[in-house]
Amino acid sequence: MVWAWVITQSVVFLSWLFFALPTVGQAWWAVTHLLGQSADAQFVQKVYLEVTGLDRTQVLASLLLLFGGMGLLHAWDRMLKVRLNWPLKLGLVPLLLYVVWQLTPEGGLPYIYFNF
Repeated sequence: MVWAWVITQSVVFLSWLFFALPTVGQAWWAVTHLLGQSADAQFVQKVYLEVTGLDRTQVLASLLLLFGGMGLLHAWDRMLKVRLNWPLKLGLVPLLLYVVWQLTPEGGLPYIYFNF
């Protein structure tokens, strides 16, 4: 399960670079410079702390709750073998898109995810 998650995240992340950057050359430059760079210490400060208004312990607790919830949902799925049928999935799509729309921040945030 962990390897499937790592592979999925890697493919999505690398694909996102080619989608988000204006030219293939810039995307390829970003790919070749991913590893071996020092971490940006301001990233956590700017993105997680200032924008959300949380302190470090709240961010850590949120991440632990997220990972713990994912683990519990995975265990529940494996034990009960619960599967949603296609009509139910199709019905949930508009509902969940509406929820995402409602949770989208007002105005622009410095996140690439909201630049559409």
